[in-house]
Amino acid sequence: MSWFVYSHVARGMTMYRVEKSVADIFGLALPPAEPYRSKKYLMNLYQPLYSEILQSILTSPILHIDETTVGLRKQRGYVWVLTSMDKAYYFYKTSREASFLHELLGDFRGVVISDFFTAYDSLDCEQQKCLVHLIREIDDDLFRHPLDVELKGLAQDFGGLRRIIIETVDRRGLKSRYLHKHKRSAERFLRSLAKAELVSPVAQNTRNGFRRAAQSCSRF
Repeated sequence: MSWFVYSHVARGMTMYRVEKSVADIFGLALPPAEPYRSKKYLMNLYQPLYSEILQSILTSPILHIDETTVGLRKQRGYVWVLTSMDKAYYFYKTSREASFLHELLGDFRGVVISDFFTAYDSLDCEQQKCLVHLIREIDDDLFRHPLDVELKGLAQDFGGLRRIIIETVDRRGLKSRYLHKHKRSAERFLRSLAKAELVSPVAQNTRNGFRRAAQSCSRF
């Protein structure tokens, strides 16, 4: 049964090909419906664990959330993921409409870490914008606009701030008593960014992204 599900779900093989592989490799001739029954059996077997994973994530101090499109046979949908430091919970929705998150995360009391999708801003909990998403967006803009001096200067200033923080993390780990000293540097960066007279639309858009990230955190 594990072979059926792994081959079908993880390797993308049709059930017909899975049946043939079992016959070719193991010499087993199985009824055509057997792989489908195995898939349903394992789904029911692991359903309690699926719920346990979600409840464990909702009691963790941090929660990463993201979503991505997925192509089905006749339509497109969205796969969402919630993760803690050691668990991941995937689920499917037909659209990117995110009102269900208020109920799903209603009991969560930690910090939500997300990208800049505006639907996350309305969640009633502490928030942090994902550093990886932020860096990727800046790098993409730099790649598309390599001659934008204002954007390049903004990226260099942010890179310098990020570098000293990461050096602290490498030496001391993620402990607030060591990271707290960088709060003033981050505030100076934001104040300097706010006062900068930017002409470039791309640099202005990047500054707005920093501003939204700071506002979402300062609400709490």
